[in-house]
Amino acid sequence: MKMLPSDSQIPWQRVISSKGIISPRADEGQGVARQKERLEHEGVEVETLAGAGGERVDLREYGWFPETVDLSDQEA
Repeated sequence: MKMLPSDSQIPWQRVISSKGIISPRADEGQGVARQKERLEHEGVEVETLAGAGGERVDLREYGWFPETVDLSDQEA
């Protein structure tokens, strides 16, 4: 299921997991590094987790929790 409509105005770097983790890709960490860099450029603090834990954003501080969301364009 596609999570964002094709005409979404949300920048790709702002899409992260519900746990605040930047999702790894099969590109040896290049995508995660690029996403982290873009988020930090916007003023978002990105924490590097110990070991191979990845990169995390504190959703309590930087999360977006709208009162309502229009899902009428979502595919079933």
